[in-house]
Amino acid sequence: MLQTSNLRLLFSPLKPFLPFSFSKPKPYSLSPSSLLLLLLLDDTLPRLATSLVILEAEVIVLLVERLIARVEKGTKVFQWEESGNETFGFNKRKAEGGDKSDKPKRNLQLKVRKLNPTNTISYMQILGTGMDTQDTSPSILFFFDKQRFIFNAGEGLQRFCTEHKIKLSKIDHVFLSRVCSETAGGIPGLLLTLAGMGEEGMSVNVWGPSDLQYLVDAMKSFIPHAAMVHTTSFGSDATAQFGASNFTDPINLVDNEVHPSDVMGPSIPDYLVSSPENVKTVTCIIHLSPPSVISSPNYQKWMKNFGSAQHIMAGHEMKNVEIPILKSSARIAARLNYLCPQFFPAPGFWSLKQDCVSKFPESISENLLKFTLRPHAHLGLDKSSIPSLMAPSEVIQELVTEIPEIVGAAQHVRQLWLGSAETKGDMTLVQDKYAVPSCLEDIRRDDLEIVLLGTGSSQPSKYRNVSSVYINLFSKGGLLLDCGEGTLGQLKRRYGVEGADLVVRNLKCIWISHIHADHHTGLARILALRCDLLKGVAHEPLVVIGPRQLKRFLDAYQRLEDLDMQFLDCRSTSLASWEASEGNSEYKHHSVSGSPNNLEDVNKPAVNTESTLFARGSRMQSYWKRPGNPVDNAMNFAVHKGLKKVLNEAGLEALISFPVVHCPQAFGIVLKAAERINSVGKMIPGWKILYSGDTRPCPELVEASRGATVLIHEATFEDDLVEEAVARNHSTTKEAIEVGDSAGAYRIILTHFSQRYPKIPVFDETHMHKMHCI
Repeated sequence: MLQTSNLRLLFSPLKPFLPFSFSKPKPYSLSPSSLLLLLLLDDTLPRLATSLVILEAEVIVLLVERLIARVEKGTKVFQWEESGNETFGFNKRKAEGGDKSDKPKRNLQLKVRKLNPTNTISYMQILGTGMDTQDTSPSILFFFDKQRFIFNAGEGLQRFCTEHKIKLSKIDHVFLSRVCSETAGGIPGLLLTLAGMGEEGMSVNVWGPSDLQYLVDAMKSFIPHAAMVHTTSFGSDATAQFGASNFTDPINLVDNEVHPSDVMGPSIPDYLVSSPENVKTVTCIIHLSPPSVISSPNYQKWMKNFGSAQHIMAGHEMKNVEIPILKSSARIAARLNYLCPQFFPAPGFWSLKQDCVSKFPESISENLLKFTLRPHAHLGLDKSSIPSLMAPSEVIQELVTEIPEIVGAAQHVRQLWLGSAETKGDMTLVQDKYAVPSCLEDIRRDDLEIVLLGTGSSQPSKYRNVSSVYINLFSKGGLLLDCGEGTLGQLKRRYGVEGADLVVRNLKCIWISHIHADHHTGLARILALRCDLLKGVAHEPLVVIGPRQLKRFLDAYQRLEDLDMQFLDCRSTSLASWEASEGNSEYKHHSVSGSPNNLEDVNKPAVNTESTLFARGSRMQSYWKRPGNPVDNAMNFAVHKGLKKVLNEAGLEALISFPVVHCPQAFGIVLKAAERINSVGKMIPGWKILYSGDTRPCPELVEASRGATVLIHEATFEDDLVEEAVARNHSTTKEAIEVGDSAGAYRIILTHFSQRYPKIPVFDETHMHKMHCI
């Protein structure tokens, strides 16, 4: 692994276009001018506009140039590996969805853990209050020696527990006070994580109101049966069940074996002796209701009935804004902001006004606060686990102490930025050896911003959230490309609470690459919030573009809460489908095609797909060309028309989906800006952004990437794990770079790193020996 102990500024000129042939693969030497932009930690939330400075600092961020290994020696670096008649390897069964049949079917039995007869430890703990950025929902842990209960599991719960070393694998029961995205957004990810633990996986009980069945029905569209959940509904509807036997009420959740003969200490009174009705004593009440409810006269009157009971307000209340929930990522964000505030703006939670004072001075509401029940000698509040106050100034002082030279480096960055602003109008920091693409001529910083909201894969981790890319078009709105769990929280950490609300309110559309949970389980939370923010305001439903299975999830979920959206199949946004909707005679009678043409030349012949899943007569090609039913076609035409209007308002000429090799119905996307006229009347072509989604290298992806201004490509595995990459239909870092290089992409951003790399992904240093250092 590359170790970085100092800071370096790395510059790279423009890489010239390289041709590429699929019918007869040829090796190509890589130009030393090619560039890789690698985002290490998603919570740095950098903005990547047209300024092209590259920064490297100690285990914070590594933005390096690769692809130039052994170039001066004339070594041929790039060549598609051949296997039979194929020009690249991939797992065909996985891509077609047939690999599932190879796995033994699991029938996970619920593991019932009984309490220790000499149970000595019991406490309640706050797992997130949402009080810094409101990106987590209030959640409560009820802890026994051998049993764990969680009340509410909103988005971000896994990441919070990972950060603070709370083992969700020990959870036996999850209780939902309500069934909605705010309280249950973390359930899908939690179930998938538990299902993958150990050889047999784990199962969990979920309890909730009668509409819990709707959530279960929605999750069935993407959660495999191996992710066992035993569900029980209480209310008017019958008991729900998903992959396990039914429960019947009443049920004893806590098998209490502490018999009188087992008690080692003096007896503890369980009743109020003076009470004529012999009512049990209440020692602690945790309020999950928001302040607006708690402050009502009736609620206040009810609270007074509990005498000396300790009240803990766990609802949203902006109070401790200087104590971020995810301290590790906040620390990194503060360091990067010091280094280059233009690329790494101050985190949203530190920009909040700290004028919110609790309306309930007698209450306590802090992350990781405990209330001890046993041992009785320690009954009461325990603040030992509460995170300490962390201000940006403390983080910077720590950074300067560790790396003294960073002070001079930060000053150098400022001088470079100021010098660029004087000469180029704050449009680009680096004078490339080769000409900047014409599409970037006279472009302004407020024209485009790419914000990586998540650069990890599979599940959230301490340093990286899962996949999401925000395309910020500023006054023209924005788009989300993928929307993994915690996307809303990432927006709030980047833009603050009010800023994130503005982003959600002004979204033009959301595009989902495939149905895997790490790419879409944050979607419902975003849509529900947008619906709430726009109540009473004239607006159109938001267009969600995704694979066909996603519609099943959204349709089922809308029985829980209004999502105010319209769905469009990714196949309906292929180049051929757009042409058909426009009434172009060349495409009018054609079904949807799987091979997107070059955006600059729609008449260019399609790429040769003989060696891919999309070859004529293959299972995937026949699926891709399968027409929708008449109802879908009529509906798609109306949604198409609305989407085209939205794209025009956003200054976009095209949004085109194309098939990639990962799983059934996996897609990449091309965004192309409309042409514009500069101040002297010159026509300037629009920029082009391509996002790969999850994929193996494939001809469709390279063809769509040709001439891209920015290619955002997945790079899940290090180069030594190419066999695993092939088996899972992902790409290695080297393969991702080769795709961009062969397609002539101006800049490449790698993302979707395996969470096995907590900070810096592993790279082959032979591809990094030549860097431009200043």
